[in-house]
Amino acid sequence: FGTLTGYIHLGAADAPPLAQIDLPLQVNAAGSVRIRYDLFIPPTVPPGTWPVFAGAYGPDGGAPRVQIGTIDVGPAAYPLPTQHPLHIDMGAATLRGWDYDTSQPEAARLYLHWQIDDGFTVRVADSGDQVISTQTAYPHTGRPETDSGRPETDSGRPEGRPYWTSAHVLPPNLVDDLRVEVIHNDEVAGSMRLPTLPHDERYVIFGDLAALVGWDLEARADGTYRLTLDWLAAGASHSEIAMSFGAAFGDTPPITDAIPTTKWAYGHRIRSVQTFQSQPTDLSLYDSFTGRFLYAAVSGGISLILSL
Repeated sequence: FGTLTGYIHLGAADAPPLAQIDLPLQVNAAGSVRIRYDLFIPPTVPPGTWPVFAGAYGPDGGAPRVQIGTIDVGPAAYPLPTQHPLHIDMGAATLRGWDYDTSQPEAARLYLHWQIDDGFTVRVADSGDQVISTQTAYPHTGRPETDSGRPETDSGRPEGRPYWTSAHVLPPNLVDDLRVEVIHNDEVAGSMRLPTLPHDERYVIFGDLAALVGWDLEARADGTYRLTLDWLAAGASHSEIAMSFGAAFGDTPPITDAIPTTKWAYGHRIRSVQTFQSQPTDLSLYDSFTGRFLYAAVSGGISLILSL
């Protein structure tokens, strides 16, 4: 098989994957290939039933992928943290907060945090009523994952109203206010306006651990580089999460020595400060026990590019 790589995609056949994983294929002694994929489903994937595709590619390309089944994605038992909490009833869902991420100017994002009552479509438009993005949730499909011990209903869903965060990519150079609408049973059930897109707000989701809401990379007079990271925690991790800045930087420490990620609490803000002898260019997080990298809501899904 040489350098053949296998992959799993989750999402519609005619759209970019909502979740994916790529792993090199290795032939066993019997000449066959068997590989296990642990597919992380980002919290922004709309609840519903989604097809799963498998395929492989090499240096010269690959064959068309094939559908191997479906996955029921349920809403979350708990919300993602937000920098702008609110409580606005919009009919089929309640808007519990919103966040902008301008860390990638060519693809700024709006995150809307929902508490769900029923299936609905969220529509984002500019001040001229030009629709920018739509997402639809079918919350009664699938089961939200929870190991919290909260009681569940007969359907397998936790008691109470579940959560979902919708993600909307915004056009470059957007200067208008945005209007958010909830469509339920083909009618507008609720509407509100959001402030104009700022140019310095950040919200990069890393797995189900936290959102990175600020960073500063400073070149210092002594030739070193000081990196300050501000985290908004979604909760505690099962094992310690560490940072990676690429192979050139060797072993990297936990995010912070003050409060290990196994003791992070929802909504808390944590600041970590690191000093480097050379300039770090990208940031990834990984589980120090399993070695697996956390999904990051950036291009490529793993590394956040850092710049001065």
